[in-house]
Amino acid sequence: MARYGRVLLTFLMLFAVLLFPVRAEGTPTLRAENASAAPGGEARVEIVMEHNPGIVCLSARVDYDPARLTLTEIVDGGILGESVFSPNKDKRPYQLSWTNDLSPKNFTQNGVLATLVFAVAPDAPPGETPITLSFVPHSALNVELEERSFETVSAVVTVFSVSEEETPPPTEGVPATDAGGSLEATDASTPDNTPPDSTPYSLPTALLPTTAAPANAIEDTAEVNFTPWIVLILLLTVAVIVTVALVRRKKQKHD
Repeated sequence: MARYGRVLLTFLMLFAVLLFPVRAEGTPTLRAENASAAPGGEARVEIVMEHNPGIVCLSARVDYDPARLTLTEIVDGGILGESVFSPNKDKRPYQLSWTNDLSPKNFTQNGVLATLVFAVAPDAPPGETPITLSFVPHSALNVELEERSFETVSAVVTVFSVSEEETPPPTEGVPATDAGGSLEATDASTPDNTPPDSTPYSLPTALLPTTAAPANAIEDTAEVNFTPWIVLILLLTVAVIVTVALVRRKKQKHD
């Protein structure tokens, strides 16, 4: 009886490990997110921390093409304590630093570490311009002053052509609109021999107000997979039934 129980228990443990594998810790990473803007516009590049191992100090550097981009602002994400940002934003590469030597515990939160705001040059040609992110060696420390290392993922800012933002020509039969959205007057000298149409006039689609989707719209469509849990519960039920049957059988032999 004990032998059968051990075999059954071993089988269930192996099945649970295969069904719910243990996730290994990911590599600590600093990731720059891609952004886009028109010439003369503004691009916001987020620096995201992933798989934070628990640290109190960190430094990273950001480089870019000054002919296309100008760093105008750095917004601290607030997940790594006290930040030290140089007021000289023209220096390249620009260094981002967080120093919390007196912190009693590690900062372990993941998320947006900082947001870099760039002004795109008015004469910037269309295309991609790189945002190079690098980790400063030996700069990441935890409360025990043990060094930690981070991988980095760089990004690009896509400068798109102004023509991509131009408003398409008005649809035939629909009054054109100016930049402010008001209807332009038609030429009164041109005779209008078009017979009256009973079809009610409707504004172009571009002028109609849009309704934002509810915040939970995406969440409602997400499906939760309960299949592994159902299978595990069924197996446990079978294991209990088999164990009870074996106990009764052994008891009957003794009687």
